[in-house]
Amino acid sequence: MSPTIAFWEKRILAWEKRRYSHPLFLPLYWNLRKRLRITLKMLESLAPENASVLELGCGSGILASRISCGKYLGVDTASAAIKRAEARFVGANFAFRQANALDVAGESCEFDITAFLGLTDWLSENETSALFSSLRSPTILFSYTEAATARPWQPYSIYRNVFDRFIQKNAIRARSMAGAEIDRLLARSGYRVKFRTRASFLNPSRVICAEKA
Repeated sequence: MSPTIAFWEKRILAWEKRRYSHPLFLPLYWNLRKRLRITLKMLESLAPENASVLELGCGSGILASRISCGKYLGVDTASAAIKRAEARFVGANFAFRQANALDVAGESCEFDITAFLGLTDWLSENETSALFSSLRSPTILFSYTEAATARPWQPYSIYRNVFDRFIQKNAIRARSMAGAEIDRLLARSGYRVKFRTRASFLNPSRVICAEKA
C-alpha cells in the first residue's frame, strides 16, 4: 500500500469532518467549502436530473449527498470512506466502489460528467498526466491548487506548511500546479475550457469545467 493510500485509509473521515463541518474559520476549510459550493452551482447549470456523474476521489459522498442525477458512481481508495458512503445512500442510482481513480478513469466514457475535486493535489505529475489521458466524458469538472497563488510567503501556503508539518507529520503533502500545465493536459486530452474560476492569494483553488472539443 502506498503512503498516500495508507494515509487516506486511516484519516479520510476525520479529514472530511474537520474541513466540511468544523465551525472555525480557517483558510484551508473555507477554501474547500467554497470549492464545493462552486461545483454544486456548476453541476446544477450543466446537468439535467437524468445526467450520469462519475466522481473520482468521492470520499464519503459529500458531493453526492448534495446533487440529483440519473446515475452516480463514486470511487475512492479508502474503504472507510466507501463504507460510510454506502451507509448514507439508499437508491439504485447511487453506487460506490473502492478503487484507484486511475483504474476507473477509463470508464468515464459511460458518464456525462466526470468530477474530481482536489484529486490532483494528491497525485504525482505522472499520475495526473495518466488521469487526464484516460478521461472520456463529454464534460469534466475538477479543481486544483494554482501554483501562482500558492507561493511560500502567501497566507495559504504558510498555513498549509504548518498543517503539513505538525498535523499530518509530513506523511503526505499536497501539490500545486501551474495553470499552463493544466491547459496542456486538457489540450492533449482533447478538452477545451468552458469555465474557470479565479484564484487569489487567500483562495488558491481553481474550479474548471471543460468539454470535449
